[in-house]
Amino acid sequence: MSLSLYSQNKILLVNNWEYKAETDSIWRPCAIPNSIYSILIKDKLIQDPFFGNHEEQLQNIGKQNYLFKTQFQIGTQQLETKSQNLILNGVDTYAEIFLNNQKISTCNSAFQTWRLDVKPFLNHGNNELIIKFNSSELQAQKEYSTLNPALPGGERVMIRKPQYHFGWDFGPKYTGCGLLDIPYLECFSNLVILNHSVHTVQLHSQYAEIELVLEIQSLTENSYSIQWTLDNQLFVNSLLCKEGTNFYRFRKKIKNPKLWWPNGSGQAYLYDTRLLIINNEKETVFLKHFNTGIRVIKLITRKDKWGSSFYFNVNGQPIFCKGANYVPQSIFQNRSQNHEEILRDAYQCNFNMLRVWGGGNYESDSFYETCDRLGIMIWQDFMYACAMYPGTTSFLNDARTEADEQVKRLSRFASIALWCGNNENNEAWHRWGWQIGLSSDTKDRLWNDYKRLFLDILQVSVASYSNNHSYWESSPLYGRGDSRFNTEGDAHDWGVWHDEMKFEAFEDRVPRFMSEAGFQSIPSMTTVQSFATLELLSLESPALLAHQKHPRGNKLILQYLNHDLPAPKDFEALIYLNQLNQAEGIGIGIKAHRRAKPYCMGTLYWQFNDCWPGISWSSRDYFGRWKALQHKTKELFQPILITTRESGSMYEIFASSDIPKNTPLKIDISFIANDTTILLHENLDFSIQSNYSGRVFSFDLEKYKNKYSEDNALIYIQWEYNDFKSYSIHFLTKLKKVKLQKPNFYISNFEQTPLGYEFEITSDHFAKGVYIKEEKDIQFFPNYFDLAPNRATKIKCKTPLKTISPEFFEFVSLFDHL
Repeated sequence: MSLSLYSQNKILLVNNWEYKAETDSIWRPCAIPNSIYSILIKDKLIQDPFFGNHEEQLQNIGKQNYLFKTQFQIGTQQLETKSQNLILNGVDTYAEIFLNNQKISTCNSAFQTWRLDVKPFLNHGNNELIIKFNSSELQAQKEYSTLNPALPGGERVMIRKPQYHFGWDFGPKYTGCGLLDIPYLECFSNLVILNHSVHTVQLHSQYAEIELVLEIQSLTENSYSIQWTLDNQLFVNSLLCKEGTNFYRFRKKIKNPKLWWPNGSGQAYLYDTRLLIINNEKETVFLKHFNTGIRVIKLITRKDKWGSSFYFNVNGQPIFCKGANYVPQSIFQNRSQNHEEILRDAYQCNFNMLRVWGGGNYESDSFYETCDRLGIMIWQDFMYACAMYPGTTSFLNDARTEADEQVKRLSRFASIALWCGNNENNEAWHRWGWQIGLSSDTKDRLWNDYKRLFLDILQVSVASYSNNHSYWESSPLYGRGDSRFNTEGDAHDWGVWHDEMKFEAFEDRVPRFMSEAGFQSIPSMTTVQSFATLELLSLESPALLAHQKHPRGNKLILQYLNHDLPAPKDFEALIYLNQLNQAEGIGIGIKAHRRAKPYCMGTLYWQFNDCWPGISWSSRDYFGRWKALQHKTKELFQPILITTRESGSMYEIFASSDIPKNTPLKIDISFIANDTTILLHENLDFSIQSNYSGRVFSFDLEKYKNKYSEDNALIYIQWEYNDFKSYSIHFLTKLKKVKLQKPNFYISNFEQTPLGYEFEITSDHFAKGVYIKEEKDIQFFPNYFDLAPNRATKIKCKTPLKTISPEFFEFVSLFDHL
């Protein structure tokens, strides 16, 4: 069997790129993929867009037109093929395409792939491609100005471009342009595969029904043989292609399949999948390797005694979802970004789900491939957020094209768990005052436009092309102003933060599934120093104000801090205490959600990461540095979690297990006063049921009222199961009121490792929020942790530095701020 030249006829246009502003005369070399901002930074033509208040000074870039060009060679072999297409992905956004001085097309969406027939325009030998980007911002303003009435959301609603580019409450406004993926030429004479995936149709006790789904563009009518394998299981089908676009579904059975499971529920098994298409001359005209996960994921929304359920069923097993909301990793994003580190952080913190938020971007294949491998389910929003969108025929046609393409592309990834129509559009229409001043006819028209897009077009795309995925119209189902928001659907609960409720409100506002809740924190001092000068550090300094995008953000940070924690002595102390406050506060919510299982079946906090180095709700900052909350999630999302709650004078202990089988569990509970006096000690030894959550012990604090005061008492809980051991420390009053002994820290077993160092740390007293100070090239895992007396905690120090001495480590704990 011979191999055709199919792969050789895909020509990546990665070299020889140049760019210039339309008003300039000088072309400069650049690398692709890239955004215009990253290119201008590299060439030192603009200031650091993240530093100080440079954002305001750089807004003119988004109003300019830019040109990119490259030259490439085409030989006889390529020209003799029957079809030559130019494939453009990630064209951001309004662009005119010129090939050899002839305009061949225009582009108007960053979310579509543009397949352009260039056969009439190619030359033998040298060819020149020019892409002219017209200002998206000015084009959006022009189109928006014609609307009557204006649509909620502003000018960004007119353009299919990442919406966060226009500014959000967690990031800057940088509209700009760019090529976010590598263009390429596709030359072929027979057929090309437009989409390929293997779907799981149904699971049975001893076999799985799977389906190979193909979309093929064929230039002629011809017959082929398809050979496709999952690991070592071979399937063969005959294929008759007609000229044009062909759709095929081939259904097979796999006996005793190895299933794909989310992180923490089992192995995320992936079948090595190989697809060959062979012509009648025994030549391979298509060859592709990819991975396939066999699984069925369904969103279950069923009426029950409380309202309506909202949970994900994976392979017949209800799964409690643990994770966060993911935003693009950079305001200057491109498809070549490495997703391994950020997704491995999620995996190591026991995440099993990320929500790809609808104001950002559909991620690259490599992102979803990594999620498949790590067992991280993806709640995938379509890219619509906090707005009402046009209902014109052209806009809706483009929306259908975008949805069909993205659903087909992502259908092969096992990690996709849900398609969601938009972020908060439904809630905003009904609760944010958008209907005020509109006539009844206008309201009806805008709401009908909404329904055409989110209840017709997008839902039909998912039903037609996805891997049996569920579709959810809008997140959340009901806003917090609706009495049903805690009993039906998913919830975005901003009572804490926006409505200024105390963190304890989380305990009484438990929804069926928390898809957003959060609290802001300042990034580490090292990160702050990347955008502000040291001598001007305060929340009111110009640089810090420029990096705080919420209008009440700094006020709320201080307000919550003053309620829960001691007053900071300086700016560095403010960072420490604010991050500790975020971790403890969001922890209250996550613990409440896990205790409430199966009423509540998921908790995704806002937000996992950042698109720039600013003040935001993130747990992991722009440079990948973990905040206190990120460290805390590893504890909060562990498979078995022990939590506590006071109910009157009763102190209750709860155990929550996400392990899908009964597990032997030992719990040791100590009620301690004055650091060492044990008032109560209880051992529990039992088998916790699979996926169980409930109270396992309680005692009456009133019984000990003369033996302790709230400020000098704590509950120390240790638990172990399988080979895992953990513990937690719980106080009976606000952290600003607790009385602690001064801890002394001791380091032992200091050893070098491939990634840095490892050592153990102990303390002679209970220590809260132990932070080992991090420098630019040094990170500690865990950090912001609690220490019990004489109990060693193993610390990993990640650093490229080859010589480091532990005597120079600087330790901070809550005691230092009381």
